[in-house]
Amino acid sequence: MTKTSKRAIRDKGPFFVTDESRWQALVDKDERADGLFWFSVKTTGVYCRPSCPARLANRENVAFHLSPKDAEKAGFRACKRSCRLLRKRSLRDPHG
Repeated sequence: MTKTSKRAIRDKGPFFVTDESRWQALVDKDERADGLFWFSVKTTGVYCRPSCPARLANRENVAFHLSPKDAEKAGFRACKRSCRLLRKRSLRDPHG
C-alpha cells in the first residue's frame, strides 16, 4: 500500500486521504474521487478508479494507490471495464 505524502495531500485537497474515506468512496462509487486515487484488488490482480461499475471487492483484498503508475509498479494491471481505456487516453494526452 502506498503511503500518502504531505505534498500529495496538499496538492489533492483534503478529501479521500485516509483509507477509511477512500473505502467509503469505493462503496459509494463516488466519481469525485476519480483521479485522486486508484485501488487494486489482490485476488484479481487489477486496479481501477473508485467509481468503476465492477462489484465491490472485500475490504481485506483492497489496497490504495496515488496513481495508475503506482498500481502497475505494485504488479497490478488496469481493469478491463473502463480504466484501461482511461489509462490509454491519459497516456496520449499529458494534460488529462
